[in-house]
Amino acid sequence: MYLRNQNMRDEAFDEQYKKRAECEKIHGYIKGTVKFDIRRVRNQSRKLYSLLSFISYQLLVLTEMQNKVGDKNSFGRYF
Repeated sequence: MYLRNQNMRDEAFDEQYKKRAECEKIHGYIKGTVKFDIRRVRNQSRKLYSLLSFISYQLLVLTEMQNKVGDKNSFGRYF
C-alpha cells in the first residue's frame, strides 16, 4: 500500500513505467532464448539426468574443498 501511494505521488512514474515495459519485453526474449530446461532432459533421458546430477555434486564438492570449507558435504544451504 505504501509503495502504491508513493508511485501515485511521483509525477515521473508514468514515464518510468513505459520504460519498464520495454525492459520486461527484452528480458523475456533473452530468458526464452538462453534458458536451459533441465526438466525436459530429465524426462527424456534418466541416464543423462543422473550423470548431470553426479557432475554437479562433484563440482560442489571440489568447490568446497578448494575454498577450504571445514564441513564437507554441507549442501543444505544450496538446496
